[in-house]
Amino acid sequence: MEKFKTKEKAAFVTGLEKIIDKELLTASESELECLYLAVLSEVKQKIYNKMGEVKKAYSFSFTPAQAMALRVLFLIKAKSVDMYMCNRMLQVANSIQQHYAS
Repeated sequence: MEKFKTKEKAAFVTGLEKIIDKELLTASESELECLYLAVLSEVKQKIYNKMGEVKKAYSFSFTPAQAMALRVLFLIKAKSVDMYMCNRMLQVANSIQQHYAS
């Protein structure tokens, strides 16, 4: 499977990092949740490393597992964020689904 590539504005990436931080604070009750949180932790580290250099937009390349963990996060959290984040999260979630459906 190919990596999922995306370019995101700094405002979205900053918001995403905060959402992932909150999600990582949740207690995991099953092995599946532990796996999901472990992969989100990898995503957070990737974001943290990229944001070391201030830019207007950041390019990311996510492994299939990372992309699917982001998709799950986006579908779960989209309703609990502001309209900009919600719209962009759903757009990226759809892009991930289309990328791996073909």
